[in-house]
Amino acid sequence: INTPEKKMPYSNYATDFLKRTIENKNIELLRGYTDEDKYNRKLRYIFYENRFINLEILEQGFATSFMIVGLKNENKLRKAENSARNNKIGLWEESSNECKDCIILEKIECENEYFVLRNNCDFLCNLSAWLIKDDANHFFKLSILNAFESRSYNSDINEIKKTKDVWNNEGDRFFMRDGKGKLVVFREVCG
Repeated sequence: INTPEKKMPYSNYATDFLKRTIENKNIELLRGYTDEDKYNRKLRYIFYENRFINLEILEQGFATSFMIVGLKNENKLRKAENSARNNKIGLWEESSNECKDCIILEKIECENEYFVLRNNCDFLCNLSAWLIKDDANHFFKLSILNAFESRSYNSDINEIKKTKDVWNNEGDRFFMRDGKGKLVVFREVCG
């Protein structure tokens, strides 16, 4: 699972949930198909008193699934995430921003590492507090989009992490969130 980074919207929900549920308690850790990810983080399933904690975090919308293809509990984890998404809870809560219906993902080009956003409304949308995120943790900051304007964003201008290879060509996800962390656009892309 992938919980939000520290200081990002909803990060405190996942942290608080874990503190309430497992802090200072004996837990069982089960290794997944690989020991660590590319950032040397240990990849584990967490169990406490017959509770599958990873699953509960997904069900409550405090995380999204990540790198689960071929994992032992893939179907359970996907169902938990889909439940949170269908119920629009946590990270899946929809934006109520006036620009949420204006801004569309017009195109994403994974091979060439860019995407295009369009403002379909007849008024300016200030997106300076909004973020784009892929399935990992590559973020893009946005700016103003004028009425009916389209703008291309290249991973070379990824303002938070200077990364060229953002979109996983074998399958990735596109999340656009407003300044409060509420979901504006979600798409499964590049696969």
